[in-house]
Amino acid sequence: MVRDPYHVILPGGLALNMKLILISARAKKTMFKAGIKMRGEAETAYEPDILILMERCEDLLEGEKQVWREGIYP
Repeated sequence: MVRDPYHVILPGGLALNMKLILISARAKKTMFKAGIKMRGEAETAYEPDILILMERCEDLLEGEKQVWREGIYP
């Protein structure tokens, strides 16, 4: 696929990057969300060039419900 003259779309799941921090005042460990990544990264042979996060958006304020998808480059 590296030298093929076409594009390849590889869908993947979403995984959260979690980091562990130590709060010095209470000596307590806490996990927080540090970012997002593609879940299949460890299983694929190559790293994708572009990752696009697809989100479902809704507009509920007006009389008719509208739903659309948006692609965001994180």
